[in-house]
Amino acid sequence: MEVAENYLGQITHVIDPDNFSMQVGTDESLAEFLQFEMRLEDFGQSCTRPMDLYTLKIGDIVLVDCMETEKGWRRGQVANVKSEESVVDVVYIDYGSSEHVDKSRLCIDFPEEFLQYPAMALKCQLSGIRPIARSWTTKAVKMFSELTHGIVFHTFFLPPSHMFKSMVALYFQQGAENSIWAGRSLAHVLMDQELGIVSENEMTEFLENAPEFCREKIRQAAYAESSENNQEIFGYEDGSDAHISASDYLARMRYMY
Repeated sequence: MEVAENYLGQITHVIDPDNFSMQVGTDESLAEFLQFEMRLEDFGQSCTRPMDLYTLKIGDIVLVDCMETEKGWRRGQVANVKSEESVVDVVYIDYGSSEHVDKSRLCIDFPEEFLQYPAMALKCQLSGIRPIARSWTTKAVKMFSELTHGIVFHTFFLPPSHMFKSMVALYFQQGAENSIWAGRSLAHVLMDQELGIVSENEMTEFLENAPEFCREKIRQAAYAESSENNQEIFGYEDGSDAHISASDYLARMRYMY
C-alpha cells in the first residue's frame, strides 16, 4: 500500500483549513476503532472515579465521561492539572479537541488496552488552498466546518509543510450526501465560494486524477530531498518507487502523545 493511496478520513475538530484534526484509515481500521470505542464505552459505565488528582501529571492518559454532550467516553491526555480546583485540562487524543474536565468525569484506573491503542487524531492542513488575506476569515472557517461536518472524505497524504502536521487533499465521495460536489476536491469547492485562493501546493480538482497526481508530488519531494542529503523520506529513496506500508505511515503522522 502506497503513501498516496486513497484512504478514508473524517474531520473531528476544526480551527481553520490550515489547522484541523482528522481520523484517517481504511474501512477495516476505522471499523476496528469503532469497536474499540464500544469497549471503552462499556468499561466507562462501571469505572471508579478518582478521589483526588494529586497522582496525575502532565502527559498522563485518562478516560473522560462526555455523556453530557452525548459523545460517550473518550481518551484524553493531561495538559494541565489544577489539583486544588479538582480540574484538569485534557486533549482528546482520538479527536483533537480539548476541554477543562472536573474530576467527577475522570477515570484514571483502566485496562492497558485503552492506553496502548494508537491515538487516532491527526493534525492536518488542507492542500491546494490558502487564505485570500493573511488569515482565514470567520466566514471561511464557518463554511469549512459546515461542509466537512459528518462527511467521510477520500483522503490523500502529501509531503507535509510542518513536522507534526499532515498535508492532505480531501475529495467528496461519489454518491455522498453532498452529491453536488461528488468527486471534487474540498479545496476547489471552497475556492468556488471565493473563500480562498490556490496555493503553491496546487491540487488536481477531480478524484479520478488524485492518486497519480499525489504519487508524483511525493516522488518530486523525495527526489529533491535525496538530491540534497541522500536521506530517505516517505519511504522513497533517490526518487525510486519504494514504498512504506499504510499503517507505518499513519503511525508516523499521528499526534506525538
